[in-house]
Amino acid sequence: MLCSITPLRRLHSAAPFATLTSTLTLNNKLIQHHVPKLQALAATHSDPSSVLFSSASSTSSTSSTSSTSSTSSTDTEEHITQKYSRCWMDKYGHTHPTSVILRPSSTPLLTQFLLYANNQKLPIIPQSGNTSLVGSASPRSSSELVLSLDRFPSKITLDEEEGVMILDAGAILQDAIDLATKRNFVFPVDLGAKGSCMIGGNVATNAGGIYFNRYGSMKSNVLGLEAVLPSGEVLDMMRCMLPKNSTGFDLKSLFIGSEGTLGVITKVAIKVHRKPLSNDLCVFSCPNFESVRTLEDRIQTQLGSITSAVEIMDRGVLELTKSKLNTQVPWELSAPYYVLVETMGFDPQTDRLTLESFFEKSFEDELVIDGVLAQDQTQQSEIWAVRESCGPAVNAAEQSWKYDLSLELKHWAPFVKTVQSSIGDQGRVVLWGHLGDRNIHLNVVSDLRDVDLAEIIEPDIFDNAIKVKGSISAEHGVGLAKAKHMPKVVGENVLNIMRDIKRCFDPNGIMNPGKMLGNEIDN
Repeated sequence: MLCSITPLRRLHSAAPFATLTSTLTLNNKLIQHHVPKLQALAATHSDPSSVLFSSASSTSSTSSTSSTSSTSSTDTEEHITQKYSRCWMDKYGHTHPTSVILRPSSTPLLTQFLLYANNQKLPIIPQSGNTSLVGSASPRSSSELVLSLDRFPSKITLDEEEGVMILDAGAILQDAIDLATKRNFVFPVDLGAKGSCMIGGNVATNAGGIYFNRYGSMKSNVLGLEAVLPSGEVLDMMRCMLPKNSTGFDLKSLFIGSEGTLGVITKVAIKVHRKPLSNDLCVFSCPNFESVRTLEDRIQTQLGSITSAVEIMDRGVLELTKSKLNTQVPWELSAPYYVLVETMGFDPQTDRLTLESFFEKSFEDELVIDGVLAQDQTQQSEIWAVRESCGPAVNAAEQSWKYDLSLELKHWAPFVKTVQSSIGDQGRVVLWGHLGDRNIHLNVVSDLRDVDLAEIIEPDIFDNAIKVKGSISAEHGVGLAKAKHMPKVVGENVLNIMRDIKRCFDPNGIMNPGKMLGNEIDN
């Protein structure tokens, strides 16, 4: 039983989550006390490699029962600290030498790990590919046990008649995309970290990506999922994987975007889409943001249903791709904004003519000043390579601050102007984003090492987004970075209901404490 039946009016005054075992102050000795018991659980499943432990009092990291390793102690300990205890940006996480990493290779062992942690009230941080930009999968201290899915099953199967793909949570997104393509389908989510992010994390963060404009986010495509609760109970929400299913509460949707705060997703059923017969791509150079807005409106009304992606890049980020990554941009950087338009359809000749006509008319109306219309797959790949290099180029800057916002188009230019004015000559704003679904990736880059522009930029950028009824997290999640803003974003009463829901699934509050719902749940 998940939780006792309690009237909602009483839940807000209910007792807080059960106190975790010294959540942020668990000492090394106490951590070491639990390691042998976790190792014993792993041994019963013949999986000794599923427990990694590094101690401040030793110079080595050990995997459960093994006393020797082909990897040097220093390398192994560094591997644990960097790969699991810190995020890939080296921004979130901890650097303490004591770490406990749980890496189950099966659902039964994962279940046992969660059950033990729940009984002992040990905080668990679910971690998929560790590609989060907001600290969703990073432990705040060495007292939090990381539960990594990097050894979890990664099987993928596809029912071609129904267009349903079944994936283990450990499957890499790129592998899902490749299998869909091979079988003449399109996987609905495609994003920059696809080579390393995993399906479990994609679902837990409700990933979007470049095809949201056509297929929506994960939430629009998940037909069923399996999840393990901290109690050890396995919830099978895959008994019906047909799109039309109205049988009670849609519990699976609670896990989509939950960021590991309710349980651990272990298996997913996702709708894949028939691969279109046509695929065309072009880029427009726009003289100002007003022309961008007009162009986007015309894309929706004149290209309509064949539109698959509408992306934007400004000159600043493209100059960064050239200077930091030596990216070859196959067009002149003669304008402040560049709009990428991709179309897909099932009538190749008509679809191509439609895009060509739209392309020519945009020039005739002096809406754009330059453009590139890809003539083959090679040119399409070159154009997409430019778009996909925007994120890595920002990461290559001396310092960068990333903001993932949803805003009405009329607010984009004022936002950029306001942020640039606030930071002055200490940095510069560069942007790209998913124009069609109003998701702007506003980034600040700086060549200065000794400044923290976040103190200048935040919280104004979030407060301003909230004021204009935008979102402070379009697709990256809330994590640690934005948790403190949640009362303003959703409202205190809605946030309280979210916390009540968490209590039902996780009464001891062990699942990803401090993330998304704030620190109140730890008290």
